[in-house]
Amino acid sequence: MQGVKRDMFLGGLAGLFAGMIVGILVQSQHIPMSGLVTTGQDHTGFILLLLIAIFIGALFSGSMRFKPGMVAPLLSGGILTGFLWWIVGTLSLVPYLSGQTPTWSLDEISGGFPALLGFLIYGGLTGLFFYALSILFNHLAPVTDYSLKQGQAKIRVVIVGAGFGGVYTASHLEKRLSEKSNIEIILVGQNNFLLFTPMLAEVASAGLQAQHISAPVRAALKSARFIRAYVQNIDTLSQSVTVSRNLYSKSQKLEYDHLVLAMGSVPNFFDMPGVKKYAFSLKSLSDAIRLRNHVVAMLERADSEDDPQELKRLLTFFVAGGGFAERK
Repeated sequence: MQGVKRDMFLGGLAGLFAGMIVGILVQSQHIPMSGLVTTGQDHTGFILLLLIAIFIGALFSGSMRFKPGMVAPLLSGGILTGFLWWIVGTLSLVPYLSGQTPTWSLDEISGGFPALLGFLIYGGLTGLFFYALSILFNHLAPVTDYSLKQGQAKIRVVIVGAGFGGVYTASHLEKRLSEKSNIEIILVGQNNFLLFTPMLAEVASAGLQAQHISAPVRAALKSARFIRAYVQNIDTLSQSVTVSRNLYSKSQKLEYDHLVLAMGSVPNFFDMPGVKKYAFSLKSLSDAIRLRNHVVAMLERADSEDDPQELKRLLTFFVAGGGFAERK
């Protein structure tokens, strides 16, 4: 059992334990614990309260998720969940289901204060129980066993593509697998910088410099290894990726256990006649700089042109496409 399902199961179990403790406490003190039901001597109300406690515990744990060392966030999040249950249940739904209109008057709120304490205790206990059960469950049945046998090589993850998809995948895997020294992450990309492509138009118009919309890929990584290279071939049978540093260098084969493809997209000319042959594309920094240099060259030529027809031709620009970059 892994991921969200595991956390929701343990959260429901934690909600059950916390609901039992709080339910017994409020019953012994004869405190009205309204949260869609009212507990008193009615065992049906007590059972309904436990079912709701299980449901809320599962929702709480599914949204918070378990991470080692996050006791304080789970405790505070549980208390907040109990407070929200008190508002939604005691102050809103219970009056509504009783045929009354919730007024949120001072008397109504003050009358619900004894129950508020019970809800806060429930939420705090749910967070603590969820953390304790997760620690116990991970000890007895780890989510994934990454332990290596003697002589076994590292588990290698190769990510092809160093754009936002590839870099953030590598960064996320670093965080999730930071304690696993036997995991090797390799990121392969043609450029050693992360480019914010929506602002390429600013570079083409000289509004920004190239370094303003790019950042080094290696600066975004901690333990992952970055290789600037071109991918020549991917062999899924032998689980290997063949890369080359440039057109003239010797090819290198990277074997992998897991492969992630995040190569992005290429310009689409939609088969418009003449566009691919004559137009400037705007997909990379080199495209933006080339376009900027061309525009500057046309302006310089126009500055010394006396023929009105030639001047009009030099200062006429056509844009094919109506996306964000083209409109800028």
